[in-house]
Amino acid sequence: MEIKAKCRYDYEAAKALVHLYAFRLKKTEPKKKYTLLMCCSAALALFCFWMMSLYSDLIMVFVFFASIVLMGIQTYFYFALPRVRYNSMGKLKDIEQQYIFTEEGMQISSDSEAYQGRAVMAYTALEGAYETSRYFFLIKGGFQNFVVDKATIEGDGVSSIRRKLQSYMKENYVICNY
Repeated sequence: MEIKAKCRYDYEAAKALVHLYAFRLKKTEPKKKYTLLMCCSAALALFCFWMMSLYSDLIMVFVFFASIVLMGIQTYFYFALPRVRYNSMGKLKDIEQQYIFTEEGMQISSDSEAYQGRAVMAYTALEGAYETSRYFFLIKGGFQNFVVDKATIEGDGVSSIRRKLQSYMKENYVICNY
């Protein structure tokens, strides 16, 4: 098995990765989860505002402002954090990586103006993998991730890569609805 693929780590890939981490997606889409969290927070804020108008209770004031802060944090995680993470990459923005998947592991090569490198990594060195409708996210550890665009995988390679990753990752291989 030798399957070639590549990916440009652009804003869309960074956004998908941040949403996977921030919203812990497995079965729900980030937009649905974000909307549900915002509706619950807004309902709580409205309920507290209504209770404050009736009873002027200090606890309701605290809960009201806490729900407003919660909505702000959720909005930051959904809209601003992906842009912040992408902009923090500096010269590595839009770096293109080429992958060759083999039976034992993968070969990775990166080419950009700021960085050129080659690496060989066994599948056992990966801590986990997320699969979305567009990408494979291979987690090495910490914030070290590899992004593979499924549209660039040659032939029937998507199912072969999926089987290989599932056999090594077991419960750390997650298919996400994103």
